[in-house]
Amino acid sequence: MNMPKKVIDAFFTALVRDIKNHYQPGDKYLSIRALGEKYKISLQTAQRGVKKLEEYGYISIKRKAGITIASLRPQKKLDGYKIAVVSARADTRFNDAFFKGIRDTALEKEISASFVQIPDIDPRSLQFGEHLLSLDADGIIALYFNNAALPFYHVMREGLDIVADIILDELPTLPVVQTDNYHHAQEAGRIFREQGYRRFLVVSYYPQKSNRRFDGMYETIKNHCDEVKYVCIQDPGSMNAIDSFFHHRLRFLRQS
Repeated sequence: MNMPKKVIDAFFTALVRDIKNHYQPGDKYLSIRALGEKYKISLQTAQRGVKKLEEYGYISIKRKAGITIASLRPQKKLDGYKIAVVSARADTRFNDAFFKGIRDTALEKEISASFVQIPDIDPRSLQFGEHLLSLDADGIIALYFNNAALPFYHVMREGLDIVADIILDELPTLPVVQTDNYHHAQEAGRIFREQGYRRFLVVSYYPQKSNRRFDGMYETIKNHCDEVKYVCIQDPGSMNAIDSFFHHRLRFLRQS
């Protein structure tokens, strides 16, 4: 089974955090097997995380020297990426001036930029988030969305239902103000309930206690679901727990 992209991204984030907190350039890094044991994940997942570290320039891999820390602040190659600048403001002169600055800066790095005005979509709704995801962009810069929130987004990846948030995208993102996570999570929960979803995996960097987003969604689905699993990626074994959840889900689908 191929691991979902968001799971690999979460593992990669954990690796980057570990490198920045405990290593210096030139230090020897853990082997793939040692990473698998430390994070309680499969060797395949560990290998994909290491490959991504190498692609981003955090490590170098040589046959005899093994894995070595190359840089704590590597420069990511952004050429070929796309940025969408979205605005609810109908001020053409302001939008044109702001976008020109973004476009010119992006062109220097071989990044393409496009401008989208969104005056008629309620930025507090899930439809706003769905529209942002439909823009085919690697990064979003949002202008003038007062009292808005970037809620949960429902995406399909590898045949599995995953809830993700656009602020986890790899390119830097300037999100609008998030004012009521609990309310928007309730809205997301109602949509999942109405569409008949029965099993949920919630993955977060933060512990379950006092997580307002999870509380809001759980409040609306708790009496209408078969399984809700919460995984905090700061906990040891979190990657293994995520892997196990998807493997169990695949077995369930095959038996059905």
